[in-house]
Amino acid sequence: ESCFKGLARALREAVELDARALAAVPSTKGTLTGTIAS
Repeated sequence: ESCFKGLARALREAVELDARALAAVPSTKGTLTGTIAS
């Protein structure tokens, strides 16, 4: 049971949104910030 709880906590942390990074666009090269040029 403890293994399942540990897995569930790890998955939850991996998929939940981070309130500190809501304006950032995730990228494989790091994090892109700022406005989108149109």
